[in-house]
Amino acid sequence: MPKQVDVLIIGGGPGGTPAALALARAGKHVMLVEKGPGLGGTCLFEGCIPSKILWESAAKCRLYRGLPAFGLHPPQGEPALDWGAVMARKRAILARRSHAALQRARALPSLEVIFGKATLLGPRRARVTPEGEVPREVDFQNAILATGSVPHLLPIPGVDLPRVMTSESLLDIDHLPERLVVIGGGAIGVEMAAIFHAFGTSIALLEAGPRILGPMDEELALMLQERLKEEGIAIHTGAKAQAIRETGQGAAVDYLDGEGKKHTLEGEYVLEVTGRHPHVEGLGLEHTSVQWDRHGIKVDEHLETHEPGIYALGDVIGHPMFAHWATAQALALARHLLG
Repeated sequence: MPKQVDVLIIGGGPGGTPAALALARAGKHVMLVEKGPGLGGTCLFEGCIPSKILWESAAKCRLYRGLPAFGLHPPQGEPALDWGAVMARKRAILARRSHAALQRARALPSLEVIFGKATLLGPRRARVTPEGEVPREVDFQNAILATGSVPHLLPIPGVDLPRVMTSESLLDIDHLPERLVVIGGGAIGVEMAAIFHAFGTSIALLEAGPRILGPMDEELALMLQERLKEEGIAIHTGAKAQAIRETGQGAAVDYLDGEGKKHTLEGEYVLEVTGRHPHVEGLGLEHTSVQWDRHGIKVDEHLETHEPGIYALGDVIGHPMFAHWATAQALALARHLLG
């Protein structure tokens, strides 16, 4: 017989976890299913938090190198970068934050946290498969879909080569690349370029538009673009990537400039950061009346989908894709469900 819960939440990131905590504290029987290694989602494990941890280390490197301009000459000269220690620090911080979230969740008797996968079987039933265990069926009164987003990859040859990375895989790389070609001059691409350049990686950045950070204020974006160029980052605007090829020691990107002329840039790795799209694969939406497209799941002003009783929030419903926005939606939805 299927297990009965008040609310099934699929996705334990900055949207799903706060919703689960709020509803459980109010006495609702909640099941929270997360397929990742811990609670926290993309922001904690593969996005804004690990990137800021790396930036803190990178900023220390840049500060140290700039000391002679202030008349300060460290006796040992250039600092030796221990990449293993940098990554160990990152993993330790992420583990602490995720463990703290899990402790808060497990302190609530009406909240059950399951690490595994969940697929909707219908408007009020789902199949939940805990990691390493047999599937079980769960009936729910309400469901909240908070599965976030995944990297978008350009439809060009070579995007699946081993030396092509996303921001998620780059943030877990086991060594510092000597040369990196970045495809995409949005917020993620610019941030990754700045971080790894500060560590000492040679960076070339390709942006299809006329400038980096297209949605941002033009004056500020152009100021930052010039600053990055002055610091040594090669920025190519109006550059449309056509293909990625393996080379003897890395990968090469063939691209067309604004005049249609072909050029090639080589690097040890290629970072492909051309946006993210809502993660709906494997949710079983086809077994419900939930409607979605490439922009995300469709919801109304109360975050309810076209299937009554099933809600969605965060990146999975589209832009803006911000962790704090998902949390705000989660708390508003919890208040709505509690009346």
